[in-house]
Amino acid sequence: MIPAIDNVKKDFWRSTKNKNRGVVMAYLLVCVRQQTDILHHGIYSRDLSPVKFDTHAVGIALRIDPCFNSTQYFVICCDNFHAHPTSYKNNQAKCTSQMPKLSFIHLDIEYVINAHLPADVAYHSFQAFSTSKHFRKSFMHYLRTTLHWQDLRDKRCLCRELYTSCTHGVTLPRSIQIVIEPPAVKVCKAWCHRLEGLVKKREFLEETMAWLSTLGGGYSSLGDYFRHFSVRAGEISIQQFRIALEMGDPVMVSKCRLFYAQSLMQLGPLRMSKLMIRQEFHTARYVLKDQKLVDMCKGMWSKLQFCYAKKRVKPTSSSDVHNGVTLAR
Repeated sequence: MIPAIDNVKKDFWRSTKNKNRGVVMAYLLVCVRQQTDILHHGIYSRDLSPVKFDTHAVGIALRIDPCFNSTQYFVICCDNFHAHPTSYKNNQAKCTSQMPKLSFIHLDIEYVINAHLPADVAYHSFQAFSTSKHFRKSFMHYLRTTLHWQDLRDKRCLCRELYTSCTHGVTLPRSIQIVIEPPAVKVCKAWCHRLEGLVKKREFLEETMAWLSTLGGGYSSLGDYFRHFSVRAGEISIQQFRIALEMGDPVMVSKCRLFYAQSLMQLGPLRMSKLMIRQEFHTARYVLKDQKLVDMCKGMWSKLQFCYAKKRVKPTSSSDVHNGVTLAR
């Protein structure tokens, strides 16, 4: 147990695993950090049982030693609240506020291991280390066989502010620093070659679709006056329909069907055009739920109504017109 103030013996910690054991000496500090930020930490005894601070401890702070460029750890303790009187400006009432007082205890670490792990591995390793004693033993065995303990007993910081700001120090034999690193990006070249082909194909299809849309719009505009332009616009719509199917774009597929319906509208079979527009309107409104496509269907339907109205009106011949007045038969 790390004491808050000097009224308790300062080299002991309290074990949270077995209350009958009384106080247990802290042996190991495990800390997951990133540069100067502490992300997770845990303290354990020699037999790797979890150990906690007493009720006065708040957490752990980190400091980079300027003398040896090593990491130093401090326990932040909160003393009992003490009264702090405050008076108002009119001096008619006074109140007493409770202000906390913080103290720092230096953790004098003797040996340390620095393990550099990717961020995801470090997170899951610490979670397993804090919950499973079997994993703690396996992880410690792995660190002992792959890394070595760094001796810090001769590397004592000589800064005066270290000793003036700390209440006292506590010796901690071992410490494991897990420094997280960004996970390494593994590039699969075979998959990149496959994606490169798909990307190039997509670019070619989109470029082709843009050219066909431009040509189809021009032919469709002239199709209102010349029949062979309407035929050519319908052929372009079929080509666009095939490309849209290959691209897997349902909105573009529906647009191509509307383009073909407009070509049929110009050529004459209005019934087939009407059925296609109704079908695409239902798809756009209830399946795709695309408002732009719905508005496009409404515009096609208006033009179809105009074609029906134009078909019902019989054209007048030149013999029926006399001095600008249509003669009734």
